[in-house]
Amino acid sequence: QHGASACGGGMTAPVFTIAADVKVRPVEWLWYPFVPLGKLTAVAGRMGQGKTLWTDWLAAAVTTGYGINSPRPGGVVMLSAEDDDADTIVPRLVAVGADLSRVALIPGTTVDPDVILAACEHVDVRLLTIDPFTSYVPGNKSAHKAQDVRFVLAPIVELARERRLAAIAVQHVNRSDATDALDRIADSQGLPQVARSVLVWGADPQDEQGDLGSRKVL
Repeated sequence: QHGASACGGGMTAPVFTIAADVKVRPVEWLWYPFVPLGKLTAVAGRMGQGKTLWTDWLAAAVTTGYGINSPRPGGVVMLSAEDDDADTIVPRLVAVGADLSRVALIPGTTVDPDVILAACEHVDVRLLTIDPFTSYVPGNKSAHKAQDVRFVLAPIVELARERRLAAIAVQHVNRSDATDALDRIADSQGLPQVARSVLVWGADPQDEQGDLGSRKVL
């Protein structure tokens, strides 16, 4: 990296990197080809269709090192605004076979980088989940404004990049009839724009029981 003084003053110009100095590396995956390491993934779906249970399954896979592209078990940090730890979150993690000693649960609805970092250090984190993302947008920001969404996501994206972990933001879908999956993601398009992988979860359209059926599509 290089720096330079601004012309006519003592201010320092923005630090930049010469492209020739960059060591190229392939994208690493927590779960190929859906969830990359070092980046943000967005998962959207309708209420009651099990998208949170899918993140629980992924947490179990990470903590046991089974079924994903991870050479070893790792830790998981979970931010959940809609469910109770004792009667919902932990029982679900038990049901999917997660190693509870590798899971850190963070209460509240604030994205505090210092708290998240402390939890990451404690459990050697490989996966961070935020469910649902909208609940973590502070009152002075709007989930409908891309600039505000990007502001809230910035520390999460930076943490994922620095620690080479997979960050997943769970979001609801809207009620529109749009055929483009990206247009179905609720609130601002800031989330799918910042995410490097965007997944949509829902009922299998070929399941005769519809939303009540057991088959889901990612």
